[in-house]
Amino acid sequence: MRFMTKEGKEAKEAIQWIAKTKCKKCLKGDVEIRITYYFEKNNRDLLGSSKCMMDAMQGIVYENDRQIKKASLEMFKDKDNPRVEIEIIENV
Repeated sequence: MRFMTKEGKEAKEAIQWIAKTKCKKCLKGDVEIRITYYFEKNNRDLLGSSKCMMDAMQGIVYENDRQIKKASLEMFKDKDNPRVEIEIIENV
């Protein structure tokens, strides 16, 4: 059984809201995703954070995360401007 914390649910909803404002259409074909994290500290779980991010974009950016055929993940430290940058490339 999987459970999501209150903070996890809030983060997922925030990701979905941002995706809805940025994405013009839900992609149907294969995609490549590039995610670059800039955290305040480098002690985060890169893979866990990415899975949550990819799941949250389902039905908004692409129909299903099974469409992701290539993924690139990077993590950097940026105390002054923490953020996530995402690039989606269609029809890989």
